[in-house]
Amino acid sequence: MIRIDLPKRILLFLALALVGIIPILIFAHDFYGERVKGFEDHENFPIKSELEALLRRYRDAIRAVEALDIIDLAAERQIGPETQASMDTLRYFLEADSLFVMDVNGTQLAGSGAVSVGQNYRYRPYFQKAIHGSTYVYPGIGRNLQTPRMFFSAPHLSYKNNTPIGIVGLSVGVKKMADMLKPANPNSVLGLITEDGIVFATSSPELLYKMVLPIEQNKVKEIQDSHQFGNLAIEPAGISLDKTRVQIGRTNYSVQREKLQNTNIEFFSLHPVDEKAYLVFMCVVGAVYLLIAFLGFRLTMSLSQIKAQQETLKTANALLLESQCALTHQATHDPLTDLLNRRAAVDQLTKELARSKRYGTGLAIGMCDIDHFKKVNDTWGHQAGDEVLCQVSQILVTGVREYDVVARWGGEEFLLIAPINVDRDIDPIFERLCKAVADRKMKTSSGELAITISIGVAYAKREGNMTNLLAEADAALYQAKAEGRNRVVYDQKP
Repeated sequence: MIRIDLPKRILLFLALALVGIIPILIFAHDFYGERVKGFEDHENFPIKSELEALLRRYRDAIRAVEALDIIDLAAERQIGPETQASMDTLRYFLEADSLFVMDVNGTQLAGSGAVSVGQNYRYRPYFQKAIHGSTYVYPGIGRNLQTPRMFFSAPHLSYKNNTPIGIVGLSVGVKKMADMLKPANPNSVLGLITEDGIVFATSSPELLYKMVLPIEQNKVKEIQDSHQFGNLAIEPAGISLDKTRVQIGRTNYSVQREKLQNTNIEFFSLHPVDEKAYLVFMCVVGAVYLLIAFLGFRLTMSLSQIKAQQETLKTANALLLESQCALTHQATHDPLTDLLNRRAAVDQLTKELARSKRYGTGLAIGMCDIDHFKKVNDTWGHQAGDEVLCQVSQILVTGVREYDVVARWGGEEFLLIAPINVDRDIDPIFERLCKAVADRKMKTSSGELAITISIGVAYAKREGNMTNLLAEADAALYQAKAEGRNRVVYDQKP
């Protein structure tokens, strides 16, 4: 497990936090911008809709004039009082400065209001666009009234071959449209610009007739020569609306531009950017992110500490269990031979007797004693005696069945506990153990010794108890000793 000290963990957290905060702040910036744009769109929508509705109204009026067939009537000099009255009524209804028709050469044939019949205006862009088949909106300063006006023109098509035979147009004062450009926020700026990027109507007089989009110098000269804005000098406004942000004075503005529907002019809006609100929003987002990251770091640290403590506790529990097992082993086993000691043997015998009585199974015990063991100690020493005890223990353990029990009863005595089937003879087990000891030479530090054992076997009876069973085994053992040792003597079978 890789361990990192606390200072390095803190530095790692700071590095990850700084790397992680970058995309968070980018997302927050975009989110803030979208929300602000949504509010600005909501403010602009009514004004923009009104402007588009007014422009549709003027375009529809052009079609109405076109339906009067004034060009054909003017060519035949048949414009009567009724046709003229219709044009006057329509102009009055629209509050327009003029309604007019021109032939294919740009000469005015007839009109209502500020018109100059017989005057040629073929140099005007609204005529050039319309005669080539396009409906066109042309802001400028009127030649006759010398006031800011918007000219709306459309081709008048021949019924025979659908080609322009003239144009129909009207002009209205820009003031009516400029009056609509009243932003809800007094610090905002709304306006209309030509397709060339010149402001012709705005809520900010400082921008009027100024260039707010990049225009090539030859195009500026062409606009000047056309007298679109009279004799006014067309100068840069000092800002460019082809960017998303502009600065006027010390205030930053967000820029939105959009063409009015089915026209060649654009609506623009400049809304002041609340830098303080933006900074507060970004700081709050950053602080929340850092708080979450810190809490995550603390949680990770806590989980790491808990895991380390769990590992320590697990190790301690393992050591404790190992110590407990060692203590239990020491309490229940003989330190020399590693066999069950007398106390553990009594517990095991108690369980086997209870099982024998409960299930009616048989049980035999063998009390085993090493013959002339005192002589071994006296002659060859206690070291040799201990070695004999260990080797006899090993022979007994390897000679019994896996479910039999061998215990050191005390001194040179061993207890053998053997569950049996009452229908099967168990005598060969004890005989085999006795013979195995006698056949093996005990190798000790004092030399090889010939050792024999005597075994007294007793069988558990249903009405008997452990004391009686041990006494019967002891009696059989003494009998084996009396009969010459190195033998097995059996008590009466149940």
